[in-house]
Amino acid sequence: MYKKHTAYGTTAHTFEFDPETYWWTIEIGKSGQLETLAQIAPDADYSINWSVFDWNTGKDGYGRIQNGDKVLQPSSPDFPTVSFTEGRLKRGEYPVASPGFPTWRILVQNGRVDLYYVFIGNGNVKDARSALGQLKNGNIVFITVEGDDTKKKGMTSRELAEFCVSINCEFACDCDGGGSTACRSKDGYIYNQG
Repeated sequence: MYKKHTAYGTTAHTFEFDPETYWWTIEIGKSGQLETLAQIAPDADYSINWSVFDWNTGKDGYGRIQNGDKVLQPSSPDFPTVSFTEGRLKRGEYPVASPGFPTWRILVQNGRVDLYYVFIGNGNVKDARSALGQLKNGNIVFITVEGDDTKKKGMTSRELAEFCVSINCEFACDCDGGGSTACRSKDGYIYNQG
């Protein structure tokens, strides 16, 4: 279900779905190439820019991959900071991991703002942002915030965390943002900052 919100002087887009009803996954584009969500996941009902690469090495990285009870790829010291296991999003087995760009951030834990792992540099800057959360009802929510740091528009990490709590997230993490912020439905782009 799609909703449009106004908060902190900007617009936030949310897509809520039941993870037990919808098939969902993380897809990744071709290494070293700039691609749109339409190119990476053309058939997806909804897609969001996620951040699943290791900025330090330039290598793709997914961390733990699990299908039902079967672990297809275990976690490693480099990935992830966030896991989806037993129907719940939670901090992963390696909570001090540093994947992606910008580094993933824990925004909300146990229904409260908890800026557990803030990447130094842009957390206090208003900008376009993407986030992933799990609501109290168990549904997953994709969140994209309109913004532009050159115009001081968007949300800071704290504001994004507060917004996540306001829509009843039990857990949320910040994903890639800035010029990479984009969300798309199968009918076309809902928001594309860059």
